[in-house]
Amino acid sequence: MPRRKKQKQKIRFEKRRIVIAILLTLIVGLVALFLKVISAGEDVFAVAVAKDNGDVEVLMADFTKPEVYSVRVPAGTEVNLAMQRGVLRASSIWRLIKSENLPGQLLADTIMRTFYIPVDYWADEEAVSSLFSGTSDMPFPLRVRLLTAVKSSNVTFLDLSETTYFTKLKLADGESGFRVNGTLPLTVASIAADGRISGVQTAVLIKNRTGRPSYMLSPAVSVFEVLGGKVAPLLTGDEEGIGCTVKAEKPQIRKRVATVFNCKEMPGTPDSFDIEVVFGKLFLDRF
Repeated sequence: MPRRKKQKQKIRFEKRRIVIAILLTLIVGLVALFLKVISAGEDVFAVAVAKDNGDVEVLMADFTKPEVYSVRVPAGTEVNLAMQRGVLRASSIWRLIKSENLPGQLLADTIMRTFYIPVDYWADEEAVSSLFSGTSDMPFPLRVRLLTAVKSSNVTFLDLSETTYFTKLKLADGESGFRVNGTLPLTVASIAADGRISGVQTAVLIKNRTGRPSYMLSPAVSVFEVLGGKVAPLLTGDEEGIGCTVKAEKPQIRKRVATVFNCKEMPGTPDSFDIEVVFGKLFLDRF
């Protein structure tokens, strides 16, 4: 009988070892998967966040350094709405999106049209404080990386209302607020620039196929300049019923431009330029 007991104990011990080994393998696999997820995706991007108090926060991340900056646009700031919807306060952007069931891209495009800050994605406040709730077009790996950075409090805060870029005055609705005055502060512009574009003489060719005058694309040109591109005089051609397309010599740059402007990436390299973008009629309808 004692021998049988020892055999049973030995069998139980061996089973326990197998279970522990399986659990350790699963844990190591999950940790490896998590590390792979948080390191995937773009290293440089910006997200426009609609805050619950009406402010808009632009989170600019550069995980090559790593750095995350938060630029505050106060709720009472006058903005030029995308989709040619006129002028409203920043606090009205998300309310308009929700009430009229408009695409969240309106938030990102409005920030770009008004301040020329390149914005890749949009989100509500909940989406940058929780992984599994809120609304955003950010890919999941980027949400993980951004949330990890924000939770670690490794964020530098900048408030545009505390700069000479904003003027406080009475707006058209009779209430006091802020209006853009002059050019984007150098501190913000340098953060918003993409080193892969601004670090070299990146020549940009824009083809206007919108069927509208080239000055209508001025905000998009300004966004390119903040990114660091050197934009050549625009080439105007026949109207095309497209949004936009982008070609670039370097795949990373092509992807960044495509994400910022919601363009389709095209194969091949442009002739004589580092970046070539075609803006069509549908782009102006959206932007």
